[in-house]
Amino acid sequence: MCKVNQPDATADAIVAAVSPGPDSDSAYAVSFDDDAPQTVNVTAVTGSDDGTMNVQWARNTSDNVNVTGTVHRIGGPGVHVLKFWMADPTVVLQNLVVDTGGLKPSRLGPPESLRLH
Repeated sequence: MCKVNQPDATADAIVAAVSPGPDSDSAYAVSFDDDAPQTVNVTAVTGSDDGTMNVQWARNTSDNVNVTGTVHRIGGPGVHVLKFWMADPTVVLQNLVVDTGGLKPSRLGPPESLRLH
């Protein structure tokens, strides 16, 4: 659960795709509350190609992560449930970062926030 005070939020997923390739469906999905999940194909979004070993592939390989994001319209302020959906077993979630505005750029996201009960 996360507390959201703004109507819009970005959910950045920091994932490791075990075997990404140009024909791979290394994918996951994200949703808030009961909204429909937004599916992200990690390979398609990042442009990483292990066949040509392009610059994005080199970056993802050296960092051992792929950072991708989804934009969500939140119904209103309050506590909301963020759901991460496994669409492909080769994708390993390392971190989820929710930005409702004002998040400062960092290499692998901010420190973990407090849990809400």
